[in-house]
Amino acid sequence: VKTAESAIALEFDQSTPYLALLRAYHALGKDSIGIERVRGYLDAHPDSANLATALGVFYQDYLFDYPAAYEMDRKAHDLDPDNLGRAANLAEASLTADHFAEAGELANKVLAAETGPSVKLSSRLVLIGSLICQERQANAVSEVGQLLRDYRATNFNWDKTWTYPGLKHYVSTNQGIAAAEKELLLALVRILELPKAEGDLQEAEFEKTLLPAIYERLRAEPAGGLPR
Repeated sequence: VKTAESAIALEFDQSTPYLALLRAYHALGKDSIGIERVRGYLDAHPDSANLATALGVFYQDYLFDYPAAYEMDRKAHDLDPDNLGRAANLAEASLTADHFAEAGELANKVLAAETGPSVKLSSRLVLIGSLICQERQANAVSEVGQLLRDYRATNFNWDKTWTYPGLKHYVSTNQGIAAAEKELLLALVRILELPKAEGDLQEAEFEKTLLPAIYERLRAEPAGGLPR
């Protein structure tokens, strides 16, 4: 906690030290204190998109409080609307807050722009999730193919740093998502989260064996929407 407080004193308008403070209190089992501290900073600096982003990430990935994550990511995006990273965060938060159409619109906005591979792949994943949740499985299947092509075409000369604990929890616990759809989304998350060599193996195995089996199960499900 003291280390994070010291970092905030040096970088008061960066998201990293505030997220570090929230994580420190989380490790101590004192989430409410951490949130109160960081919300106090946000009250003092209401125009800080980075502060709102830190809270959004914490609500999304640590507390699974999806409405609160949506509120903070919406605030961050409204303060910094041209930042594609914030748009991607809001797209994921929109999906897990059950704003499916908005999630798809934001994801498409990011995908239409020039951006880095992590943001692009993340947004494609969110788009797939939003289509599935709108029972547009045929469109989702098309986007799965594009995500895999994008993944194979990406030169991963950087660390794969994006993880999706909030999205995984949402998918795993959502009774409105069919079993085959859950399996599809969680398999894609694994590919994106794993280190490059392991991710490549997972992607090859997924496309060769798991994906055809999932497609068959989707065709069999009443809401599948796939051609027979």
